[in-house]
Amino acid sequence: MTALALIVVVALGAVALRRVLPRYRYGLTGTCDWVEYWSAARLMWSGQDPYDPGSMLRIQRSVGSELPGPILMWNPPWLLLWLSPVLFPSFPVSALGWMGLNIALLLVGALLARGVIPAGTRLEPRAAWLAAGLFVPALFALKSGQTSVIHLVGAAGFLWCATRGRDFVAGLFLALTSVKPHVVYLLWIVAAWWVVVRGRWWMAVGAATLLIGSAVITETLWPGVLADFRRAVAHPPLYWKTPTVGGLIRTLSPGIDPRWQFAPSLLVGSGTLAYLMVRRPSIDWRVVGPPILLLSVPTAAYGWSFDQIALLPAWLSLVSGALDPGRSPKARAGILATLILIAAIAAAQSIRRSDEVTFFWFGPALGLAYMAWVCNGSTYFNK
Repeated sequence: MTALALIVVVALGAVALRRVLPRYRYGLTGTCDWVEYWSAARLMWSGQDPYDPGSMLRIQRSVGSELPGPILMWNPPWLLLWLSPVLFPSFPVSALGWMGLNIALLLVGALLARGVIPAGTRLEPRAAWLAAGLFVPALFALKSGQTSVIHLVGAAGFLWCATRGRDFVAGLFLALTSVKPHVVYLLWIVAAWWVVVRGRWWMAVGAATLLIGSAVITETLWPGVLADFRRAVAHPPLYWKTPTVGGLIRTLSPGIDPRWQFAPSLLVGSGTLAYLMVRRPSIDWRVVGPPILLLSVPTAAYGWSFDQIALLPAWLSLVSGALDPGRSPKARAGILATLILIAAIAAAQSIRRSDEVTFFWFGPALGLAYMAWVCNGSTYFNK
């Protein structure tokens, strides 16, 4: 029955693709941010600088962009290596292919996140997929064609493997978050401490294998691209005001030095490292994983609303609590009402096209809900 259902889904997808493709173009769902990766790939493959604004604008104009400036890629170039198969076709085919892969990765991320829920009922796969499909940052990522789902899979996969002692594979998953390491920077700090203090060196080997291997292959195939990347990140987009604590500080304090947006990451990162060095706690990744992400994402130096997709493990933990028959009906109703309220406010802001920085509340709100409903009700936290 499962095989038959899969065949039916593939057949229906093929029919839908044939109908949609002739009318699919830049500006439609899944294209607006995907164009930055598609454009950068063409420059890199031809030996040009994939971070050059003028060249990026020229290619983006050729596929229908009417924006006054280019949408630049700030990710490391090995992301283009990883995505090469789906980047290779023409822009409409590539964007549609990425939308399908984006959805598939979201489902994988939901399954991995489901495996690290610290309390409550273990979600059935279909429930986890439905909850992921209703997670507003995931919808933002799908709508824009962003690659944020990769750091979701990386973070959730790391937690899943680290919980089960599969250190080498955990390192491979952690390396996936290198596409946007600043978003989950706290996960890197805690993982590095764990490797050194607890001697989990195979985790470091796993991360180095993928990172160094990808960098070497990328530089070998397209010489000079790593130097292009270094030049680009030497001049970060300090004009961005993203929905993070740093972005909020800059918004409330016009004229302040833009580098203040790095202050929350430095403060939280150094404070966390100091705590680890002094207290030397044992690490149960099933327990600490979601809180680490809940603290990391809002305090990142940069991070858009679609980057909050990394908070899916916390979201699924709350959904699990709402479905837990061991809780009182009142508690389950409270969790469900909290989830609906958070999702409704975020969706309303999106419909109203609110400024990105106004989504800063999402991570802290989800964190408070997690503390109230998961930490208090979890036997893991009460041991």
